[in-house]
Amino acid sequence: AYFERDAFYILSIPSLNEIICFDTRTALPNGAARVTTWEGLNYTAFCATSDRRLLLGVIGGIGEYFGYTDNNASFRMRYFTTYFDFGSATTLKLLKQIALISIGGSGQDFVVKYGFDYSSAFTSQPLKLSNNAVIAEYNIAEYAIGEYSGGIVAEKVKVNAGGSGTVLQLGFEAEIQGYPLSIQKIDCFVKTGKIL
Repeated sequence: AYFERDAFYILSIPSLNEIICFDTRTALPNGAARVTTWEGLNYTAFCATSDRRLLLGVIGGIGEYFGYTDNNASFRMRYFTTYFDFGSATTLKLLKQIALISIGGSGQDFVVKYGFDYSSAFTSQPLKLSNNAVIAEYNIAEYAIGEYSGGIVAEKVKVNAGGSGTVLQLGFEAEIQGYPLSIQKIDCFVKTGKIL
């Protein structure tokens, strides 16, 4: 199904209990769409309605895609980058700090993970966003009601990191509990070492 409101195309693979989601808002530099996997889901029928809702065929009825919970329960978000070499595949990199800008997730706990050289062993750093999400769109209390309460919180957080390798992979995990959380920008500060 294609869901116009959120600009994604979803494809169900019932034998794997997975849904593949293609984000069609902006193409990647190579022309491809961003892809995520929704695991542990057994929806097999979808209907995008003319009033911009997405209905899901579920066991015993029909569900609706909306909000930031899964059937009123929290769910685990996991995102891992591809491995990157900072433009020099043979130079040792010493990771010093990871800085990221997040949107949403007031008071949200999440974990930053990093690993080197295609290893599945990651170092984890827990983080907590500040608890300041109740803001007005125009920063005036009078507008903090009704349709004008759509303000968002953008926060920059930093993690001191360590370790070294020639290629680096980053990961982020968070429990989504009814509020949106988006990682908008990631900066890695590395010191280069010897050529391997």
